[in-house]
Amino acid sequence: MFVQRFIEFKPCGCFSIHKWYRPSISYLDGKNLIRVISAILIVEYW
Repeated sequence: MFVQRFIEFKPCGCFSIHKWYRPSISYLDGKNLIRVISAILIVEYW
């Protein structure tokens, strides 16, 4: 369920990054993970 939300929230390129983490990641950690990944994407794409 969380993985589906994650894929919808970000492009598929982030899915490989998400798979690198444990599948048992909690939703609260997922929110922090999305913030970190979005910050990394901003740094990479700029």
